[in-house]
Amino acid sequence: MAQLIGRRGNYNFDFIIALAFFLGFYATIFTILPYYEVQPTIIEDPLKEESAYLEHVLIRTPGYPSNWTTLSEVQRIGLAVENETIEYGILDSNKVLAINAQDCSALQHLSGITTNFKIRIETGSTSYECNTSISGAARYLEKPVSIREDNATAMTVAYETGKIRIWIW
Repeated sequence: MAQLIGRRGNYNFDFIIALAFFLGFYATIFTILPYYEVQPTIIEDPLKEESAYLEHVLIRTPGYPSNWTTLSEVQRIGLAVENETIEYGILDSNKVLAINAQDCSALQHLSGITTNFKIRIETGSTSYECNTSISGAARYLEKPVSIREDNATAMTVAYETGKIRIWIW
């Protein structure tokens, strides 16, 4: 084995070169290494904004015109009761009946979104929906709602509670 220290206390030339390479490599690794931190991957849901917008349009706005009752007269869809948009989730029974059994793609251009969707409104006794098959990769929302039904003859207002389910893909 070669001696590291000579007879007079001098270090061997090969040892000095090896030590310089080791220290240079060590310094390089520990100055570059902090730049290669593993960053967490954030997966953005492309349908998140679309589904929030569709929920807002359907549940919180009455549409335009606000007193529409058939799809032929509506320019922008909204199921909320006219003049009660502050009350979250109170839907007009006439508007719900108007979209029942309709093709959801017919409602797509009235909602202002570009993605496909399906709506189902369920109460204790009845289910209303637009008839479209759901894609396997659909985003699903469920919110509580009340359907308001005005009886002009008896001058009464009845509320039926339920939930709205929205699939968007």
